[in-house]
Amino acid sequence: MSTTGAAANEPSFLTILNPQQYTAATAPAGPLMILAGPGSGKTSVVTARVGYLVACANVRPRSIALV
Repeated sequence: MSTTGAAANEPSFLTILNPQQYTAATAPAGPLMILAGPGSGKTSVVTARVGYLVACANVRPRSIALV
């Protein structure tokens, strides 16, 4: 089990996130703004979020926009 308390069958890219990052990456599908300071793992959260949406939430990759 990961430190986030998530299920054992979760994708490996989610297991490396801390609890706050995990919450952001696995938030329900829809618009999400990630605001955090330097070195806090924003890039990890954003890439994990895209992976989560595609792998677990059945969101089509072409419907995802990152700015």
